[in-house]
Amino acid sequence: MSNREVDAISERYVEEAAALEPPMATYLGIAGHDHRLSDLSPDGFAAREEATRRALAAATAATPCDAREAVAREAFMERLGLAVEQIDAGMGRSEVSVIGSGIHEIRQCFDLMSTDGDEAWTNIDARLAGIPEALAGYRTTLLEEAAQ
Repeated sequence: MSNREVDAISERYVEEAAALEPPMATYLGIAGHDHRLSDLSPDGFAAREEATRRALAAATAATPCDAREAVAREAFMERLGLAVEQIDAGMGRSEVSVIGSGIHEIRQCFDLMSTDGDEAWTNIDARLAGIPEALAGYRTTLLEEAAQ
């Protein structure tokens, strides 16, 4: 881990995001999450949104130690700020498109998973078993968003 505060904040955010969005972890090659799917229920979305808000607040409060860290901080804050704007607009929870949504996340993560060895197939089996719960959570989220 880096000694720079902004690097530490971003590394913590990536670790937390990987735990909250296992398919993203698979996409990025972060080990240890291949057996799970994201919680697509309102509580799951709230946890991911809160993690993003916490990271933005931490980056905003950070004091860069040099010009390079200041640039990294600004870029990180810009990316997180955009994510928070999308959260506030309700985009993530109500996204239904032919390109990307919770349903697509579920399907696509299997394309990226390893099929080499017993552990890989155990992970695939565990993710497959989690699909009904993920879809039920996503249905609840979509119904709540539609009601709003």
